[in-house]
Amino acid sequence: SGSKLRMRSPKNVVDEVEQCVTKFNIRNFLFLADTFTLHRNWTVSVCKDIVDRGLKINWCANSRANSIDEEKLRWMKKAGCWLIAFGLESGSQEMLDKMKKSMKLEDSRRAIQLCRQHGIKSSAYYIFGLPWETRDTADATIAFAKEINANFNKIDARFGEIDARFNAIDARFDGIDAKFESLESKMDARFERI
Repeated sequence: SGSKLRMRSPKNVVDEVEQCVTKFNIRNFLFLADTFTLHRNWTVSVCKDIVDRGLKINWCANSRANSIDEEKLRWMKKAGCWLIAFGLESGSQEMLDKMKKSMKLEDSRRAIQLCRQHGIKSSAYYIFGLPWETRDTADATIAFAKEINANFNKIDARFGEIDARFNAIDARFDGIDAKFESLESKMDARFERI
């Protein structure tokens, strides 16, 4: 890892996707890099190429919340994207700043809202238990998760076990408990049809 990002050309990426489709009949893909939506021209070029080649695929991608916009989402949907996963991490701006996320809560709100508007499901990842976590920051994250109401949510506890102060965090997501089913199990069920 370093400060420079090297990206494959859009053509090279879609060539590989096309080979998977034609040679192995693979129709479901996960673009795991959170840099997938970093550069508008790159993202749109990949999506246009998928559409132009007539590849009928379903796919998911990871993304930063602050790199999503209308044009990207239009093309992603058109190219077969059905879900975008965001590492939102926290509903507390104080926590995001301490994590050096370079992101604002409004970026997260907007990303989830735009996905909803474009018919793309969203998954939000949250982290609890960082060394500077407090009851207030945990409460802010719970309230934020309820507010933005992503289709799927995943909670990770970091740096060992969350102490007794936070042992009821999962239970406090009333109203969206069912959405905390593992994203992996949802994806596994969808991909079983391959």
